[in-house]
Amino acid sequence: MKIPLFDIDYTLVKRHPNNKINVMEHVVRKTYELNDPIKKINYAGVGMIDPQIIYEMAVFNGVSKKIASEKLTLALDYLHKHFIAVYDKFVLVELEGGREILERLKKMKIPLGLLTGNIEPVAWKKLEKVNLHHFFNFGAFGNMAMKRSHLVPIALESLRKKHGNHYAMEQLVIIGDSLKDIECAKETRIKVIAVATGKHSKKELQEAGADLAIDSLKEKTQILKFLS
Repeated sequence: MKIPLFDIDYTLVKRHPNNKINVMEHVVRKTYELNDPIKKINYAGVGMIDPQIIYEMAVFNGVSKKIASEKLTLALDYLHKHFIAVYDKFVLVELEGGREILERLKKMKIPLGLLTGNIEPVAWKKLEKVNLHHFFNFGAFGNMAMKRSHLVPIALESLRKKHGNHYAMEQLVIIGDSLKDIECAKETRIKVIAVATGKHSKKELQEAGADLAIDSLKEKTQILKFLS
């Protein structure tokens, strides 16, 4: 059986339409002492990891690459603190099918991991918000690398620490919604199930090279067959 590595945003959860809190813009503004308003970059649902988003947004707003890089650790620390501060008002919606497939895989005793651009404490708090955190006990997170594909060997190491050294890289399967998830899988030579619950259509995900493209995680039969 293959081991799934789940993305979080637009794969398992998404923002509630009434959630107007923009954590990243606030973090960039405060960390790099920028005046309101700051110029936005398009990062929602594109699969960038948190350090990339912060760095690129800072540079896009006139911060030198040197300063953007030097203050990145500070920015990630502030991201955690600010997310905790707005946590009660940060409303997320659980995407259809996610809980059901997780429950099915857990009953089958399949290790369930995360591979997400979110920094680790934010990732767990998001999943806790919708009570999905208890399904997972290993993974790789945005604060652990500067590129998504670099998270895959970290996820494998985490899997081995929790479940045994017999697991191999080729057993891993990314489950995510973005083209970056597909790119990440190709770069690390593992498989990817792409879910059309984010910015990209099923057709776009297929054309980008997804090993399996589905409309949503409700398609349990296809997912289970692919992982078997």
